[in-house]
Amino acid sequence: MRLAFVDAEKANFSVALLCRTLKVSRTGYYAWLSRPASQHELDDRALLAQIRRIFESSRRTYGSPRVHRQLQSNGTVVGHNRVARLMRENNLAVKPRKGYRNTTDRNESHPVAPNVIQRDFAAIEPGRKWVGDVTAVATDEGWLYVAPMIDLFNREVIGLACGEKNNQNLTLKALEAAIAMHGAPEGLIHHSHRGSTRTRAAIERALGCTASSVA
Repeated sequence: MRLAFVDAEKANFSVALLCRTLKVSRTGYYAWLSRPASQHELDDRALLAQIRRIFESSRRTYGSPRVHRQLQSNGTVVGHNRVARLMRENNLAVKPRKGYRNTTDRNESHPVAPNVIQRDFAAIEPGRKWVGDVTAVATDEGWLYVAPMIDLFNREVIGLACGEKNNQNLTLKALEAAIAMHGAPEGLIHHSHRGSTRTRAAIERALGCTASSVA
């Protein structure tokens, strides 16, 4: 799963950063990438081409059950789980009208940082304003949460943490990774969405920088 995740996210983060965060070697990743495709993988690619055509012709409104039924109508014998997996792995998802997977755990009992940045997302030099967030990524083994830390000076990803749970520990790991690589500049502001995973008390107590959040 880790090597496949590196391959899926390499457009968003550097391979070196992903491999270091997931504790896999770059040599191993490139060896995995260059291995000959199995017959199963070749069959998946052919099936995926059919799935894409059906999904796009539906104006991206068909989920895996309807795509599966259409494939069967076209004479393609395939299980629904395989269709669902290929759609999930290739981000062929219907955009829900309501609801989403919440990656911010709100808890009113925790002290939440004030919005110090006030939508001023410009920084005149590195190490002034760092922004953190959490993204939920669907994998065959469940949800994987990715927490990048970005320097607003040049939008560089300076820290990254991944885990199976979206909690305070994941958030602090991303911030700690950034500080381990770049130090903790004096006057640093760490900004994120509001939530008990990013409370003012936790961040300022653990790392000594000013916390900022937005509801």
